Amino acid sequence: MNFLKLKSNVGIYILDESRQRVNIGEVGEIFIAGDCLSAGYINQDELTMQKFIDCPFQNGLMYATGDIANWNKDGTISYIGRK
Repeated sequence: MNFLKLKSNVGIYILDESRQRVNIGEVGEIFIAGDCLSAGYINQDELTMQKFIDCPFQNGLMYATGDIANWNKDGTISYIGRK
């Protein structure tokens, strides 16, 4: 498993620099997708365009958190730090 579905429309992905899913044990940035997201940053259009991007894995947007982590074999996520 290299993504986590929290609800039917909410997912957590760990992606490499080319925004491809990483394999178990590999490090990448955490992205969150689904109805839980806001529409963006208030009055910060440029930052919104950088952080809220089209999600290639499900309908809608995903948010680039700036947090670095990796998937463990048991499906849990190990937080490593900030980008």
